[in-house]
Amino acid sequence: MPSNLEFKDGYAVGFAFVIPECFRDAVEKNKYSVGDVFYDHVAAYRKVWSEALQEFSVSLQVKESFGGRVRFAIYEPDSAKKTLILREEKAVSADQFGDILKSGIN
Repeated sequence: MPSNLEFKDGYAVGFAFVIPECFRDAVEKNKYSVGDVFYDHVAAYRKVWSEALQEFSVSLQVKESFGGRVRFAIYEPDSAKKTLILREEKAVSADQFGDILKSGIN
């Protein structure tokens, strides 16, 4: 990841996932912490949860991060858009996780 992320209105520019400025160091250094959560829509940060669930389609939560590897869970809203359900877990390099934040997940 570039060491000079551009932020506008508190969020990184040019990412598939919304990156609040509080995650600047984590993204720039590819050092994520257990519990870090990233959403694919800004509504998750700006609206009450029940409304946000209507607008985003996927979130990522870091479960482990050590030795240049990141294990993370992929969550999506259930069909009623009332709660999140676990879709799957993956383990990738920290660089690959940064690429997922930038480009999105398949």
